[in-house]
Amino acid sequence: FRTYGFKLTVIGDSLTSSAKGSMSLYFPNSFVNSKGSRELRDALTVLNEMKENNEIADGIVLALGTNSTKTIDVDALEAVYNEIQTYDKKIPMILLSIVLPYKMQEKERNEALKSFVDTHEFCFLADWYAGAKTHKECFMDDNIHPTGIGNDLYAQVIYKAYVEGFDYINNKP
Repeated sequence: FRTYGFKLTVIGDSLTSSAKGSMSLYFPNSFVNSKGSRELRDALTVLNEMKENNEIADGIVLALGTNSTKTIDVDALEAVYNEIQTYDKKIPMILLSIVLPYKMQEKERNEALKSFVDTHEFCFLADWYAGAKTHKECFMDDNIHPTGIGNDLYAQVIYKAYVEGFDYINNKP
């Protein structure tokens, strides 16, 4: 695989914490800020803190949504997207789909994430759901948190979405 030598800014929850090692193989020297039970409503605050610390890289990943109380906080996504649009260069915003043992919540949240991506330029979906849902070996007994194999797949789906976003932005007329 190719890393392009780029770095990511990643804001995530406990799943991201678990996958940090795998992500460092795909995106060396990235800025990863992860915390258990983090929700989307915290994303803008964390992004602004990372900006103050000069931790804005070539792509911004929001690996959040698992801990949302009921639905995806679209207002929080919109606030982060709007902030990113103020930056001097175009940076892909990557949203990670989710896997939950609760089918209705999982479906509603993933539909909201896909809808957001479909209606916002420079926004891309890292489809963790499509890549991992049918692979039980990717999950611990809670059917949410990734195993070692799952951590690798988690990083791979982010990598794929980043390459798509990077290629789109750099080949846009």
